[in-house]
Amino acid sequence: MSNPFTSFESRLKLYRRAWICALVIALVLRFTFFLHAPSGQRFHLGLAFMLGTWLPLMFLNGFESRRLMLYLKEHHPLFWESLTARSLSFFPATVKLCSKDDLGDPVVAALKDERRRFMRLGAAMFFTYPVVLIIIAT
Repeated sequence: MSNPFTSFESRLKLYRRAWICALVIALVLRFTFFLHAPSGQRFHLGLAFMLGTWLPLMFLNGFESRRLMLYLKEHHPLFWESLTARSLSFFPATVKLCSKDDLGDPVVAALKDERRRFMRLGAAMFFTYPVVLIIIAT
Protein backbone atom coordinates (compact mmCIF):
# COMPACT_ATOMS: atom_id res chain seq x y z
CA MET A 1 0.00 0.00 0.00
CA SER A 2 1.43 3.37 -0.98
CA ASN A 3 1.86 6.20 1.48
CA PRO A 4 -0.56 9.07 0.66
CA PHE A 5 1.94 11.64 1.93
CA THR A 6 4.57 10.77 -0.67
CA SER A 7 2.73 12.49 -3.51
CA PHE A 8 3.09 16.23 -3.82
CA GLU A 9 -0.64 16.68 -4.42
CA SER A 10 -1.56 15.18 -1.07
CA ARG A 11 1.18 17.12 0.75
CA LEU A 12 0.06 20.40 -0.82
CA LYS A 13 -3.55 19.67 0.17
CA LEU A 14 -2.36 18.93 3.70
CA TYR A 15 -0.42 22.22 3.83
CA ARG A 16 -3.45 24.18 2.58
CA ARG A 17 -5.83 22.48 4.99
CA ALA A 18 -3.51 23.02 7.95
CA TRP A 19 -3.24 26.72 7.11
CA ILE A 20 -7.01 27.08 6.71
CA CYS A 21 -7.58 25.25 10.02
CA ALA A 22 -5.12 27.57 11.78
CA LEU A 23 -6.89 30.56 10.23
CA VAL A 24 -10.32 29.33 11.35
CA ILE A 25 -9.04 28.64 14.86
CA ALA A 26 -7.52 32.13 15.09
CA LEU A 27 -10.76 33.74 13.90
CA VAL A 28 -12.89 31.65 16.25
CA LEU A 29 -10.61 32.60 19.15
CA ARG A 30 -10.82 36.26 18.12
CA PHE A 31 -14.60 36.32 18.08
CA THR A 32 -15.11 34.20 21.23
CA PHE A 33 -12.40 34.39 23.89
CA PHE A 34 -10.81 37.61 22.64
CA LEU A 35 -14.07 39.41 21.84
CA HIS A 36 -13.71 41.97 24.62
CA ALA A 37 -9.94 41.69 25.08
CA PRO A 38 -7.73 44.78 24.82
CA SER A 39 -6.29 45.49 21.39
CA GLY A 40 -2.80 44.53 22.58
CA GLN A 41 -3.92 41.01 23.40
CA ARG A 42 -5.76 40.72 20.09
CA PHE A 43 -2.61 41.88 18.30
CA HIS A 44 -0.64 39.16 20.09
CA LEU A 45 -3.19 36.61 18.89
CA GLY A 46 -2.65 37.80 15.32
CA LEU A 47 1.11 37.73 15.78
CA ALA A 48 0.94 34.20 17.19
CA PHE A 49 -1.11 33.12 14.17
CA MET A 50 1.36 34.68 11.75
CA LEU A 51 4.43 33.21 13.41
CA GLY A 52 2.71 29.87 13.95
CA THR A 53 1.99 29.53 10.25
CA TRP A 54 4.94 31.35 8.65
CA LEU A 55 7.73 29.51 10.46
CA PRO A 56 6.40 26.05 9.51
CA LEU A 57 5.96 27.33 5.95
CA MET A 58 9.64 28.30 5.83
CA PHE A 59 10.62 24.86 7.13
CA LEU A 60 8.43 23.18 4.50
CA ASN A 61 9.87 25.49 1.84
CA GLY A 62 13.32 24.19 2.68
CA PHE A 63 12.06 20.60 2.59
CA GLU A 64 10.35 21.01 -0.79
CA SER A 65 13.31 22.92 -2.28
CA ARG A 66 15.78 20.30 -1.09
CA ARG A 67 14.07 17.66 -3.22
CA LEU A 68 14.80 19.69 -6.37
CA MET A 69 18.33 20.57 -5.29
CA LEU A 70 19.26 16.95 -4.49
CA TYR A 71 17.91 15.77 -7.83
CA LEU A 72 19.86 18.46 -9.69
CA LYS A 73 23.03 17.64 -7.78
CA GLU A 74 22.75 13.94 -8.62
CA HIS A 75 21.47 14.02 -12.20
CA HIS A 76 22.67 17.38 -13.58
CA PRO A 77 26.06 18.11 -12.00
CA LEU A 78 26.99 20.84 -14.51
CA PHE A 79 23.84 22.79 -13.79
CA TRP A 80 24.40 22.20 -10.07
CA GLU A 81 27.92 23.60 -10.35
CA SER A 82 26.60 26.70 -12.11
CA LEU A 83 24.15 27.22 -9.25
CA THR A 84 26.70 26.80 -6.50
CA ALA A 85 29.48 28.85 -8.09
CA ARG A 86 30.94 31.37 -5.67
CA SER A 87 30.32 34.28 -8.01
CA LEU A 88 26.59 33.49 -8.25
CA SER A 89 24.57 35.25 -5.59
CA PHE A 90 21.22 34.22 -4.11
CA PHE A 91 18.94 36.10 -6.53
CA PRO A 92 20.41 34.78 -9.82
CA ALA A 93 20.41 31.24 -8.42
CA THR A 94 16.76 31.59 -7.45
CA VAL A 95 15.92 32.92 -10.91
CA LYS A 96 17.66 29.93 -12.49
CA LEU A 97 15.76 27.52 -10.23
CA CYS A 98 12.42 29.14 -10.99
CA SER A 99 12.97 29.45 -14.73
CA LYS A 100 11.00 27.40 -17.23
CA ASP A 101 14.21 25.66 -18.41
CA ASP A 102 13.75 22.04 -17.36
CA LEU A 103 17.04 20.79 -18.88
CA GLY A 104 15.05 18.38 -21.04
CA ASP A 105 14.32 16.24 -17.97
CA PRO A 106 10.66 15.51 -17.14
CA VAL A 107 11.52 14.96 -13.47
CA VAL A 108 13.08 18.43 -13.27
CA ALA A 109 10.00 19.86 -14.99
CA ALA A 110 7.70 18.15 -12.46
CA LEU A 111 9.83 19.25 -9.48
CA LYS A 112 9.94 22.85 -10.74
CA ASP A 113 6.17 22.83 -11.25
CA GLU A 114 5.70 21.56 -7.70
CA ARG A 115 8.05 24.26 -6.46
CA ARG A 116 6.09 26.98 -8.26
CA ARG A 117 2.80 25.71 -6.84
CA PHE A 118 4.24 25.68 -3.33
CA MET A 119 5.52 29.23 -3.83
CA ARG A 120 2.01 30.30 -4.85
CA LEU A 121 0.68 28.91 -1.56
CA GLY A 122 3.36 30.87 0.32
CA ALA A 123 2.51 34.05 -1.59
CA ALA A 124 -1.20 33.60 -0.86
CA MET A 125 -0.42 33.18 2.82
CA PHE A 126 1.90 36.18 2.87
CA PHE A 127 -0.53 38.54 1.17
CA THR A 128 -3.45 37.54 3.40
CA TYR A 129 -1.56 38.24 6.63
CA PRO A 130 -2.26 42.00 6.68
CA VAL A 131 -6.00 41.38 6.19
CA VAL A 132 -6.07 38.71 8.89
CA LEU A 133 -4.09 40.90 11.28
CA ILE A 134 -6.50 43.79 10.73
CA ILE A 135 -9.49 41.52 11.35
CA ILE A 136 -7.98 39.97 14.47
CA ALA A 137 -6.42 43.11 16.00
CA THR A 138 -9.38 45.47 15.56
